Amino acid sequence: MGVDAAPALQRVAASPDLLALIMCWVPLIIPDDASSLFLALQRAASGQRLLLRCGEHSVSGRLRIDRHVFLSGEEGACIRGTLVLGAEGGEISDLTVDDGGDCCLRCEGGDWTLRDLRLRCCHSAALHVSGSARVVLCGCTLGGDEDHGTAVMLSAYGSVQQTGMRKRACYGVVVKDRAACRVRECALTCISEAAVLLLARSQAVLEKCVMSEGVTCGFDSGRGRGRLLEVRGCALELEKLWGDMDRPRQVVWEDDNK
Repeated sequence: MGVDAAPALQRVAASPDLLALIMCWVPLIIPDDASSLFLALQRAASGQRLLLRCGEHSVSGRLRIDRHVFLSGEEGACIRGTLVLGAEGGEISDLTVDDGGDCCLRCEGGDWTLRDLRLRCCHSAALHVSGSARVVLCGCTLGGDEDHGTAVMLSAYGSVQQTGMRKRACYGVVVKDRAACRVRECALTCISEAAVLLLARSQAVLEKCVMSEGVTCGFDSGRGRGRLLEVRGCALELEKLWGDMDRPRQVVWEDDNK
């Protein structure tokens, strides 16, 4: 065995396809194997799994993911910042993402699957999908804070601020350009403008979703109005269903919506 070991390793190293296949089954654990998510993404092979340990993992500004990876977290793992998902596609699961003053996730291309995520946004949109991206969300919660806080009035350089208050996302999901988004069994909560905003020639399909608890408006259409909105089996406890008189070019509204 000792005699054959070196030639065997040489054969593996000389075969990029075999090496990539092996790396797919060897997870990179953060921070055990790489001190940050940024470094782990630099080292990751295409198709490799990345696992975030429990705790908060901060990213500076927007962290771009341009490799096909499977990113997940232990229970209690949280990313603070914005992830930009590129054209290589992949999967993100079992994580909380707190926005850093922007969207939680910006998907600009590729096929992405998002599972069991908490996208907690207090500024723009929990999820922003653009370009020709195709995104599937399953079992996710999108929106602002769930917990009520206590209002505390503070004076800072002549201004009045409030801390400890529940914060709401502007939008749950924004879909634009030619992007497509399928949302399955997700909850959209604490949203000030609209749960779903369609723009340009985008399309969105919602299946068995719940909109409640502080969602001002269910759907809105901006510039271009969007190509398709399909809503099936959803529970909609809303202040109002539509933001205004604009509608997507095609609306499919099943009778099983509540």
